[in-house]
Amino acid sequence: MNHKSKLIESTEFNELAKLIQKQFEEDCPELSLKISTLQSELKQLERLRQGWQRSLGNPDLAPETRSALEQDIADAVKQGYEIENRISELESASSKTREALDPVAIAERLDSLAKLLEGDHASAMNVALSQHIEGIYCGDNGEVVVRMCRLGALANPEEMLQLLARPDVDVSDNQETGTEAIRDKGRRRTRRNLGDHFEDDDVADFANDFAVDRHRYSQLGDEWFTEDVFHIPDRAPCWSAAHAREVAEYRLDNEASMEETVDHFKKTMPTIRKALKYAKEHHGIDALGKAISQPSRRYWAKDHALQVAQFFRRPGASVKKAEAVFGKSQPTLAKAKRLAVEIEKAKETTSSPD
Repeated sequence: MNHKSKLIESTEFNELAKLIQKQFEEDCPELSLKISTLQSELKQLERLRQGWQRSLGNPDLAPETRSALEQDIADAVKQGYEIENRISELESASSKTREALDPVAIAERLDSLAKLLEGDHASAMNVALSQHIEGIYCGDNGEVVVRMCRLGALANPEEMLQLLARPDVDVSDNQETGTEAIRDKGRRRTRRNLGDHFEDDDVADFANDFAVDRHRYSQLGDEWFTEDVFHIPDRAPCWSAAHAREVAEYRLDNEASMEETVDHFKKTMPTIRKALKYAKEHHGIDALGKAISQPSRRYWAKDHALQVAQFFRRPGASVKKAEAVFGKSQPTLAKAKRLAVEIEKAKETTSSPD
C-alpha cells in the first residue's frame, strides 16, 4: 500500500473530509437543487425577455407600454447576470471542495512541505509552515502551545478559507474573532525572500502575503484547529545558586579572602562572586567585600565551638539537625567541633598541676 492509499484510509484524513463536507453543506445546503432551481429561473427569464423583445417589434405599440417593456427587459438582463454569477459561485464552490479533498493533491502538498523542511532555506520553511501553524505561544510558566490549522494540507488555502469562512464574521484589525480572542499577541511579521522555492511567482506572492497576515485564520471556527501543549522542564540550578549559602558561610566563618575561597571550592572567581551575590539576594547573607577577610571579623566556628560540641553530645544528635538549629553548613559545624576539641584540650592543660 503506497502513501497515497494510506492517506485516503487514515482516520485523520476521513475526519477532516467529513468536517469540510459538513461545513460545506451547512453553507450551501442542497447544492445541486439550488443550481437546478437557478437554471430554471434563468431559462424562464430568457423566455420572458424574448417575448418582450418580440413585442417591441410592434410599430403600433403605445409609448407607455414600450417604455415599460424596455425596463422589464433591462431588469431581466440584470437579474440574469446575477443568477449566472450565483450559479458560477456554487459550481466553483463544489469544484473547490472536490479539489481540496483530492488525496493526490493533499499528498503532493505534503511532499512539497517535506522537501522544503529537508532543505536549508529557513524563510521558505517559515512561509510554508504558516499555512499549517496558526501560532506558537509561550507562557511564563514554561508552557508552550502550538496551534495548528487542519486546513494546511489542502490544495489551495486561499480558496478554502473563502469557502469555509463564517459569513457572520467581519475581519478587521480592531475586532477580536474566535481565533484572535484566544491569543491577540505576537511579533510583527515581515515578508520573506523566497528565491525560487515555490513553483511560480504568483504562488510565492500569495504564500508571503498569507504568512504575514496575523488575521489570516480569523474567519475560521475553532473546529478547524488543534492545540498541542508542551512543558519546558525545570532546569537544575547552576552551581553558584546551589552552593551560594555554603560559599557565603565559608567566607564569613573563615574570614577567607576571595582567592582563598576560590582555592577552597576549586571554582573560578566569577563563579564565586556569582554565588556570593546569589546568597545576598536570596538568603540574606552578605559575604561580599574585602572587609570579610579582615582579622577583626568574628569567627563563628570558634565563637560557637563549645555550643556545637555540647549539641552533638545529646542523644540522637545529627548533622542535619545541627544544620537546622544553627543555620550553618556541615563544613562550618565540623570545624566548630574540631575547635571545641582544641579548646577543651587547652583547658585541661591549663588546669592540670605541674
